[in-house]
Amino acid sequence: CLCFVNEIWTCKAMSSLTDLDDATPIIVGVGRVTQRPGQSVHDSLDPIGLMASALRRAVDDTDSANEVLAHIDAIATVHMLMEHRVPKKSRPLFPNPARSVATIVGATGCSRFYQTTSGGQSPQLAVNELAERISRGELQSAVIVGAEGLATFDKAVKQGYKIGLGKAGSKVLKWGDRPTGPPPEIIGYTMRWPLVTIPELIHGINTPTTIYALFEQAIRKSHGRTNQEHLAEISELFSGFSAVAARDNKNSWYPVHRTGPELSTCTSRNRVVTQPGYPKLLNAIMNVDMSAAVIVTSVGWARQHSIAQDKWVFIHGCGDAYDLPPLMRPQLDRSLGMQNSFRQAFNMTCLGTLQEVKHFDIYSCFPSAVQVAIREMSIPTSDGKELTLTGGLPYHGGPGNNYSAHGIVAMVETLRKNPGEWGMVTANGGFLTEHSVGFYSTTPFRGRWKRPDHNKAQVDLNEMMVENAYTVSTCPNGAAVVDSYTVEHDAEGPSRLVVIGRLTTGSDQGQRFAAINTDEAVIKFMLETDHIIAGCTGNVSSEKISLGRGKQAVATFIPDGISIKKAKL
Repeated sequence: CLCFVNEIWTCKAMSSLTDLDDATPIIVGVGRVTQRPGQSVHDSLDPIGLMASALRRAVDDTDSANEVLAHIDAIATVHMLMEHRVPKKSRPLFPNPARSVATIVGATGCSRFYQTTSGGQSPQLAVNELAERISRGELQSAVIVGAEGLATFDKAVKQGYKIGLGKAGSKVLKWGDRPTGPPPEIIGYTMRWPLVTIPELIHGINTPTTIYALFEQAIRKSHGRTNQEHLAEISELFSGFSAVAARDNKNSWYPVHRTGPELSTCTSRNRVVTQPGYPKLLNAIMNVDMSAAVIVTSVGWARQHSIAQDKWVFIHGCGDAYDLPPLMRPQLDRSLGMQNSFRQAFNMTCLGTLQEVKHFDIYSCFPSAVQVAIREMSIPTSDGKELTLTGGLPYHGGPGNNYSAHGIVAMVETLRKNPGEWGMVTANGGFLTEHSVGFYSTTPFRGRWKRPDHNKAQVDLNEMMVENAYTVSTCPNGAAVVDSYTVEHDAEGPSRLVVIGRLTTGSDQGQRFAAINTDEAVIKFMLETDHIIAGCTGNVSSEKISLGRGKQAVATFIPDGISIKKAKL
C-alpha cells in the first residue's frame, strides 16, 4: 500500500541524529578473541580471562575507553557449556561470571550482574532483553559477553589435570572464582515444554548430531533428493561458509576453504557421524577457546560519554520465540518458532522486504538449521558465502552458547564499513527450539524504540502449535510408518538406528513414536536402500526395562522386508 511505501522511504531517507530519542538503544563497542591451541594449559586464559580480554577490546573499540569502563551499569554473561563437563561436586567453577569479569577489568560502576539461560539463542536474546531495559530507562549501558574454554579444558583433562580451586600442584589447573555478593539475575524465558519429550530422552535422541540429522532427512524428503544428491547440495552450501572462515585467519578456528566434494567425501579425518546425515566436517565444532563482547547503551549515554556517532549501530528489530519438542512437531523440516521470531523482528523494522538486507549471519550449527532458516524467513539467497560473516559454527568455531555474539560483532564491524546498509543475525538454541533474531543498521531508528511483546506472541503461537502437535506414544506397539531416520556411527562404524515415525495400527494409532535398533542386519538394510524417498514401513515393539528410577518402555523398530528373530535394543 502507498502509506507503507512512504514509511519505507522515510526510514531510508532519515540521516539526522539530532532528533533521536535519548533512550534509543545502540551498540557502541564490540570485541572478540580467539585463543590458539598451540600453548600449554597453564599459559592459556580461562573463560573469565577470555571474557575480560574480549570486553577490553570492546571498550577500546568505542574510542572512549576511559569514559566507558568506569560507567558500565550492567554485565550479562552467556551460560557456559563448559560447566556441564565439570564433575557435579565441583560445579559451578564460576557461580557469578559477570561479577568476576567486572572485578578483573575494573568496571567499578557496574552494579547489576546477569547470566543467560542455556542455548545458542542466548547472546541475541540478551541483546534484545537489555536493549528493552535501556529503552525503558532501567539501564543506561550494558555489556553482553561470553566465552568457552573447551579446547583448553579438554586438553587439560586428557593430560590428567584436575580442574578447579583445589590445592595447587603440577597437575592442577586452577580455574574458578568465588566472588562475594548475591547470584546473578537470570535472563531468558521459561518454556512450556522441555527440549525433548521423555521418549526422546529414554531412547537417547537428545544430542544435536542425531536430531539435526533427523531434520536433514525430512528436508531431503521434501526435495525428493537421493542421499548422495542431498549430501552434495548441503556440502556446497557449507563450502561457502568455509570460504568466509578462510578469509579470517585471526578469528576463525579453522580458516581453511573446503570444497563441496571435500566436505561430502568421508575419510579418516572426515568420518561419518550420522548416515544418512553428516560427515564430521558438516558438524559444529564446540571445542574452541573463544570470547566475544558487545556493549549496548542508550543514545543519551553514548553522547554523554563522547562516543563518536560513526561507532553507533542501531538495533532496528528483535524477536524471540520457541518451538515444540521435535517428536511433537507436525513437520520435522519446519520451525514455527523460528518463523515467529523473524516476523516479530522484521515487523519492528521499517523494511518492506528482506531483499533490502545485504548482510546475514545465519546460525549454522548444521546444514538443516540453515535450510530451515532460509525457508521460514524467506531469505533471498542460498549461497553459503552470503549467509555468514564469520564462517559459521563448523569453521569459524561454535563456542558453546556464545556463537551468535561473534556473529553480532562481525555484523557491527561490517555495517560500520557500509553505512546505511542492513544486516540480520539469527540465533538458535536446543534442537531448532529457541530462536532469537536481530536487525541492525547504522541508519538511525526513527520514533520511540519498543520491543515486540514476545510473551503474548508466544502464547498465541503455543495455542496454534498445540492444535497441530502430535501426541507422543509412551509405549508404542504395532505397524508404523517412518517420518525420518538416521544411523549413528562411532569410531568403529555404524552403531545404532534411530527412527521417528507414526503408528498406523493399535490403540495409539496416529501417534508419534521414537525407536531404536542396534541389530547389524537391520542397520545394513536401512543403509543399503534409500528409505526416505522410497518410503519405509515396519513394526514397533516396546519392552519395559529398568532405567533410572524405574522401568521405562524402550521401543525397537524393525522395517518391513527383513526378518530377524528378536528386536535388538
